[in-house]
Amino acid sequence: MKACVLCVSALLGWGCGSSSSGGPVSAAWLGTFSADVTQVETCSGEQHTDTLTGSITIGTGSTGGTIVTQPSDDCDLTWTVNGTSAAIVSGTTCPTVPGSVGGTWTPTFNSGSLSLSGTTGSTSISINDSGTAVYVNGTTQTCTFTQSGTFTK
Repeated sequence: MKACVLCVSALLGWGCGSSSSGGPVSAAWLGTFSADVTQVETCSGEQHTDTLTGSITIGTGSTGGTIVTQPSDDCDLTWTVNGTSAAIVSGTTCPTVPGSVGGTWTPTFNSGSLSLSGTTGSTSISINDSGTAVYVNGTTQTCTFTQSGTFTK
């Protein structure tokens, strides 16, 4: 199974916030964060856990009221911000990456949420998301995964 080097989405929103109608996104959602996320993968009834850590950058999305996580593995996830919470735009499939236990891993994010707390100078974002992935290592399997953790700045 694979560690999706934070294909996880991270977003921060606080202060004036944004609305689901496409308003501006608060500066608290934006910037570079330290990620500490646990990913649990299940393939053919077997579970594997990875810890995903490192820096993640959150920028403004291409439409009003959205943010995009931009991890180093080019898995940009778009989130719709509504005040201090955000919901993932589901169905994003990330590029295929090496699996953490061999083979390759191609994740698709189906649901997810972010929750912002703090202010622009000291911000924490809780992340929870899930999806499916195609894991190839001699055979091809469809797996599920969940990610939970925090982004801090």
